[in-house]
Amino acid sequence: MSSKSNQFQFYEVVVVEAGSDEGLRGISGEEGAIMGMSQDEETGCWGYAVSLFSTQETWDVSESQLIKTGRMKQRSDFYSGDSIRVIVDPESGEGSLKE
Repeated sequence: MSSKSNQFQFYEVVVVEAGSDEGLRGISGEEGAIMGMSQDEETGCWGYAVSLFSTQETWDVSESQLIKTGRMKQRSDFYSGDSIRVIVDPESGEGSLKE
């Protein structure tokens, strides 16, 4: 495996450039933010979960299909910080909300 560094960071604003990828044609030119990333163990290539601003859908896009905008968002732009507590029954493994 060739290990290379990723070019994009969490919450970085990017533009999708589909190129010849038919599956991404409908979102080519759309702006979004990086919400997740992973590296292929075989090839070393990076893939990103990009949340599109126009639809709030998240797409899996390869690094070569993204263009930097030079802009960043912050975690708080996407996550409120609210949380919930869950209790798990040790016998059944089922969870329920803690009040």
